[in-house]
Amino acid sequence: MNLKDRGNKKWTAMMLIEHRKRLKELKESEKDMNVYDNLKVTQDNNLKLTRLNR
Repeated sequence: MNLKDRGNKKWTAMMLIEHRKRLKELKESEKDMNVYDNLKVTQDNNLKLTRLNR
């Protein structure tokens, strides 16, 4: 569902204000997950390189 589906500007404005903090938290947690995923890939690659160099 998008905001247009609800039909009126007043509801849309209220939803944006009410959920601004939650949306920000979700975006920040998504960034944290991307950093974690990149770190894990780097660690896995380093482990593979270490094994190859033995």
